[in-house]
Amino acid sequence: MNTNVTNTNMSFSFLKNSNSFLNLVLDNINSCVLLMDGEMKLRAFNEPMKSIFSNKKDEDLIYRKCGEAIGCAHHIEEEKECGTTSQCANCDLRLAAIESY
Repeated sequence: MNTNVTNTNMSFSFLKNSNSFLNLVLDNINSCVLLMDGEMKLRAFNEPMKSIFSNKKDEDLIYRKCGEAIGCAHHIEEEKECGTTSQCANCDLRLAAIESY
């Protein structure tokens, strides 16, 4: 039995640093996945995210603030930008994103 996994590990290392690998992973996850920058703007997302939260077929969500992209009720009701509503300080999604930085 061949236990040498050096080539396999090198191949995987190359894949995990490639955009095509990231896109493949994102495209095959059935749950909503979104990647945000430090300003809470969407930088990447998968199809389930778009199909669940967007009501327009060809709507472009890139660079929209998270609350706007997902249709946050507080963003809509208070007519304020994501990050400035009365509930943003308690938003679990926002807090998790901030913690990840």
